Amino acid sequence: MKVNIISPTIQEFNGERFYLCGHYFQHKGKRLHVAVWRYHDGEIPKGYHVHHKDQDRSNNQIENLELMVGNLHQSMHASSRDEYNHKHINDIRTLAAEWHGSKEGRAWHSKHAKETWENAEMHDYVCVSCGKTFQSRNNYGEKENTFCSNACKSYFRRHSGVDNEQRACSYCGKLFAVNKYSKQSCCSQECAVKKRWGK
Repeated sequence: MKVNIISPTIQEFNGERFYLCGHYFQHKGKRLHVAVWRYHDGEIPKGYHVHHKDQDRSNNQIENLELMVGNLHQSMHASSRDEYNHKHINDIRTLAAEWHGSKEGRAWHSKHAKETWENAEMHDYVCVSCGKTFQSRNNYGEKENTFCSNACKSYFRRHSGVDNEQRACSYCGKLFAVNKYSKQSCCSQECAVKKRWGK
């Protein structure tokens, strides 16, 4: 006995009409593909599910149905859902990026940032460069260096040597360490004077 397709949302089998509800055609809690299997092949063994071979849940003809171990069947459909979810997330991410870059999105972020900053709790810190105690709304981590100003931060960085590089003195050729942002080209004041006066 064949399933009679009445419309995209209605199918008929053995004198009973089934209606598309969610992903399956159903009637009074009974699923069409299960009814078709039972009519042709009898009861479904415990632990087994009726599976649509071509993954099309609207194709409920007996030729398209087979028995499958329940956990394997669920795993297969979970994999399909994961693919759908990843696509859905990527679509949303694109739309979100467009909104965040829009005039409305930038205005929302600006307002949100100001409100967050104004409502943030003040904390006491000690500047690792000058030793001065200061307050800030920033919540520095325990291992993060804290500074009372950008001047102290720059001073500390310069003297830590983290930005140092090796250069050859443009007068005597000797290698010396210097901050990579410095314009210094001589290893000492003496070499700089000799270079300037051509000695």
